[in-house]
Parts: sequence; structure tokens; C-alpha cells
Amino acid sequence: MTFKPKRIEDPRVTPPRPSSAEIAAAIGPLAKELLPTAPQPPAPAEKAPQPITKAEPSLMMSFKASKSFARMLAKAAEPEGGLRRLIARVFSEAGYPVPEADLKGTRRRRTYD
Repeated sequence: MTFKPKRIEDPRVTPPRPSSAEIAAAIGPLAKELLPTAPQPPAPAEKAPQPITKAEPSLMMSFKASKSFARMLAKAAEPEGGLRRLIARVFSEAGYPVPEADLKGTRRRRTYD
């Protein structure tokens, strides 16, 4: 058996790549039978859904206060559902732009009901 070397091709000489129009013409008839991958536009009578706004990330905040002031804040925050909501409501009433997520009574704890 004799060794027969393979023919070496010049890597710099490559066939030209087909254009997007040539590719579309070649697979166009086949693609008509496929399922659409893009979502269909909503019917004109339907109302577009509200975009989901992502809540801002939460930050941990704390401060020092005297015992009497801390008790006063705790008593005032109890009916509001927490110190964060008390402060958010007060700032909102003062005219500051408070995010809606801080004003609402959201429950972040797990419930097993």
C-alpha cells in the first residue's frame, strides 16, 4: 500500500457567500409551510396590555433616634402597616414623587394558605 497525500487547498480562496436575497429565494417556498415564530400582532379591537413596570430595587435604611421618638414612630406606623409606608405617605402628602410600590400595602412574606 502506498501513501497518497491529500490535495492541499488554499484557505484564502473561498467560494463567495450567498446574499440574503439568494438565501430567501432558495428557502422561501419551504418557509411558507412552517409555523410562524414571531407573535401575531393583536387585533385592532383589542386594547394593548399595560406594560409591566419593574419595581425599583429596595435599599436597607436605618437611623438612630431617641427612645421617645422611636416609640412615637412605632405607634404612628402601626396603623399604616409599617414605618416605610408611614414615611412614604407623609412624603407623598408633602408633594414628593413617591413610587407607587412604596405607598401600596404589598406583602412580601410567604403565606402558606
